[in-house]
Amino acid sequence: MPPQLRIVLAGLKLEESNTSLWWSENRDVLKQLATWEAFASCFKDRFIPSGWHLDALARFYNVSQGADDFRSFVATLQVARNTLSSAGLGYTITDSIFKNHLLFFAHPILQLRIRAIPNLGYENLKVDTLINVMATTWSSLVAEGLTKLISPRLAFKVFSVSPVPTSKPAYPLPDLSYAEREALRSVGGCFHCRLLPSDAAWKPHLARECPGDVKQEIPPRVPRPATTVAAVGIPEGHKEVHLMHGNPGVTDLSDPNAGIVAALIPKDVIIPSRVFKGDSDSDDSD
Repeated sequence: MPPQLRIVLAGLKLEESNTSLWWSENRDVLKQLATWEAFASCFKDRFIPSGWHLDALARFYNVSQGADDFRSFVATLQVARNTLSSAGLGYTITDSIFKNHLLFFAHPILQLRIRAIPNLGYENLKVDTLINVMATTWSSLVAEGLTKLISPRLAFKVFSVSPVPTSKPAYPLPDLSYAEREALRSVGGCFHCRLLPSDAAWKPHLARECPGDVKQEIPPRVPRPATTVAAVGIPEGHKEVHLMHGNPGVTDLSDPNAGIVAALIPKDVIIPSRVFKGDSDSDDSD
């Protein structure tokens, strides 16, 4: 059959209003096409969206039995599968995918009945065999009046894993930069709640014992157990000096003076600008 005659016959068979109108408006041009493939390409460009593959795939995965009869569910699912048969690689619905969808998107009670069958051998079942087993089981459920015990709308909720609740962050504020830490340290502010002694909500405290701040949703710090340090004498040849700990992450105190610690060092060691409370670098300082 010549391509032009085939095109004319196909155009005359277009009965849907939009396609019939398209043929009437463009038939003079369409009759001049040299090949059937050219006509098919023009038809697709006009009536088939470029993303129809994904649309068809979405329709397949949106099919569920819900309140429908099982046979109606199967027919709808098969139509959706057949539509994807010409979509090409990546869109083909294999028998395994079809079986899984058929079972797990069926009515919840029907699904339970099938899963409870001893020695079902699901992995070896053919599609037609599974359809027959499910259709027979569905007829039994309808006769027993069990198909309305669970609302089909709850089917997905009943058999889905509950999402893990996302907990609110325990500490809502971002980490302090070094400059921000130094600014807080200089005025005796708290590294944890970020309050300053000049703030109305300020209560004197150390950062490690911070009561938190309700307005900023900052939880209180859990106090650490007290550490007992044995008292020791100053060994001969050593001296006691008071040092400010320079690591912000360890110091983490709202009171700058609370970061002062005592240390024993040999008398001949010279301590530069970190000596506090009148301690001297000289050997005469005891």
